[in-house]
Amino acid sequence: MNGIWLCQICSKLIDSDLMRFTSQLLHQWKRDAEFDADVALTGRHAPDYLPQPASAVHAPLPRIAGLIYHDARSLLVGAGWQPRMRHHSHVDHPEVRGGNVPEFWSKGYWEIENAWPTGLAQCTFAFHDVYGNFLTVVTLGEEHPGFGYYAQVTNWFFTKEP
Repeated sequence: MNGIWLCQICSKLIDSDLMRFTSQLLHQWKRDAEFDADVALTGRHAPDYLPQPASAVHAPLPRIAGLIYHDARSLLVGAGWQPRMRHHSHVDHPEVRGGNVPEFWSKGYWEIENAWPTGLAQCTFAFHDVYGNFLTVVTLGEEHPGFGYYAQVTNWFFTKEP
């Protein structure tokens, strides 16, 4: 769905001022609204702490909720999380054949584990740290930079084994 419900005055303002209301801005509004809706429906949200408590035995986890995946990935790598690289043949696996995979794969983001080409366009990405922890990052949304669409981080979780 690519519509925004607006009153007549606001609709005219946005349609008439293309320099101020760019397609990138409108897509950012859409991503923000989808993220807010996901938080409202699921109750998941970004933790209010960083760095983690001293008792945490994992690499620091930056605040990545709501970020586009590219930005979140840079923060994670900077904090010590390493992408779990897949062999190039993994792209033929049924779980990663469609959806956003070609876009991520072309950027060398071989840590993609799953991609759903329908619905919310959910993808999962795998990372690990030096303590033996595994981090799965979940994104929602289409990935099409040419149109200003970027998948956004909505969730993450830890495991001890892949």
